[in-house]
Amino acid sequence: MAIYDPMRFLFDRRNVNDSTFSGGLDAVHHLELKHLRDGHISAFVADLAGREVQIHGADKLAAKRVVVSTLSDAWKRIARLLSYTCTS
Repeated sequence: MAIYDPMRFLFDRRNVNDSTFSGGLDAVHHLELKHLRDGHISAFVADLAGREVQIHGADKLAAKRVVVSTLSDAWKRIARLLSYTCTS
């Protein structure tokens, strides 16, 4: 049985793993947050198979006019601008 239907782009969530990490995701998450605090990275985005998206550091980047956001949140913010741009 296929785990996805390419015609509908729907996934069978029972057969999808949230991570490429088998068990150490918390350790990786903790380490990357330390890198963020120490200034080694500008932002940290953890996407768990689209079910949960965690964004860290976006507030500091926003001051520099850099947006780090989920696609759905970005669309809500700029949909009017994008629709105007695409129809012009």
